[in-house]
Amino acid sequence: TEARQALADWNALTSADPAAQYTANLRLYNAADALHADASRAGGSPAIEDLYDSLVSVQSIIDREGADYNTTAERYNATVSAFPANVIGAVWGAGQAEQFGN
Repeated sequence: TEARQALADWNALTSADPAAQYTANLRLYNAADALHADASRAGGSPAIEDLYDSLVSVQSIIDREGADYNTTAERYNATVSAFPANVIGAVWGAGQAEQFGN
């Protein structure tokens, strides 16, 4: 039930907010991880293990790229908060970059 709801919520996500995307993805990952644990206790199968390995690999990529994005966003935020970038940014409507989860 949790996996089905997490998938539905992830598919319905319309926000471009990186933190909201990360949170929805992490919820879906955790639900799939719990399903894998249940399937493994029930005997599992090679196909399920292959799918789970792919899931873990993709989640690792998301976590690594998210960390890289956050580092870049922090540098950007430091730059745009200093003079003269803060004045120019205010005129152009540029703001702080959102963080991608934690």
